[in-house]
Amino acid sequence: NTWWVRGVSVGFLEVKWNKRLDEQGAHFWVAMWPMISVLHEAKRRVPEGMLSFVMAFPRVQRWYEHNLWKYLWRPFNRGESTPIYLPGISRGSPYLPDNVKYVCFEHMLSVDYNSCNRLVRHPDDIDDWKVGVEQEIGGNNTFWDRCLTVNVNRGPMVHINDRLYSRRLMNLPEVIERMGPMLPSNAKIITFEFYTQWQIQKDIEQARNITFLIATHGAGIMNSIYMPKESHLVEIFPFMFWGNKLYSSMTLGFHFHYWGYNETDRSFQDDNWRVSRGRGQQECNEDKICRTKIKKANYKVTLDSFMPVVETAVKSWLKICVGGSR
Repeated sequence: NTWWVRGVSVGFLEVKWNKRLDEQGAHFWVAMWPMISVLHEAKRRVPEGMLSFVMAFPRVQRWYEHNLWKYLWRPFNRGESTPIYLPGISRGSPYLPDNVKYVCFEHMLSVDYNSCNRLVRHPDDIDDWKVGVEQEIGGNNTFWDRCLTVNVNRGPMVHINDRLYSRRLMNLPEVIERMGPMLPSNAKIITFEFYTQWQIQKDIEQARNITFLIATHGAGIMNSIYMPKESHLVEIFPFMFWGNKLYSSMTLGFHFHYWGYNETDRSFQDDNWRVSRGRGQQECNEDKICRTKIKKANYKVTLDSFMPVVETAVKSWLKICVGGSR
C-alpha cells in the first residue's frame, strides 16, 4: 500500500509563512520567494523525477491553489512537463491505484524561510521564472529593459514608497524638498504605495517602470524583483528594524545598486508608543506588545545623515540610469 516515487518531495513546513500564500500581494511574494530556489535545486538533483509539494497548511484556502499554480508552478515549469504531485490539490496529481495509502519520494528538501535570500545563487533561474509570471498575467516583458532604456523612453523619475497605514515617513515633504537640487530639471518625484494585497498584477506593472526607489523596510520592497536591471534602491530602516539583509542580498542577484540607511533617532516612536521607552532593540523584539507597536509606528529620518546617502545614490543613478551627471 506504499507507492515509491523517483523524485523530490519539497517541504514548506513553516505554517507562519505558508499562511501568507493566501494573500495576493507583497507578503505572498515573500512567502513564495524561497520556494523557487528550492524547486530549481530539486530539479537539478533529480532532473527526470517527479516533484511534490508538502505544505504545513491546515486546508486549501480560497487563493492558496490559485496562487501556487499561477505564480509558482506554471511559470517555474514553463515549456516543460515535469509531473507534479500536490497532496490535497487535485489538479496535476497523478493517478493513484486504489490500494495505495502512502506516497513516498526518494528525496526530501525543506525550505528554511530564514535563509530565503539564498535564492540569488541562481539569478538566471529567476529571470526565467519572471518571464513565466509575465506570460501568466499577460504582460509585455518590459522588465527586461535596463534602467537607462526606461528613463530615455519616459523621462527620469524618482519613486518614493509612501506607506499609508504603518511606518510612514512623517518628514517626507522635507526629504522631497532637499532632493530637488540634486535632480535635473526634467526629473519627477513620484510618491506612491504598493498595493500590498490582492493586486499582484498592479504591483508588477508599477515596479517595471521604477528605476530609483526610496522605501521603508517592509514587504512591499519585494516588488523590486520586477524593476529593470541596474536600478537603484535606498532602503530605510526605522529604529528597531536594523540588520535585516533580505533585500540587500536579493538585489545583488538582480544586478541592482543598493543603499541601506539605519535611523538612530527613536524619539518619534517613543512619543507615540510609550511602552517602548527605555527598551533596547532585543528586549522590544522579545515583547509581543512592544514589537507590534514599534512595527506600526510612524517615524522621521534625521535629514543631515539621511540626505547624504540619498545624494550618493542619486549621483550613481544619474550616471547609470539617466545617462549623465550634474
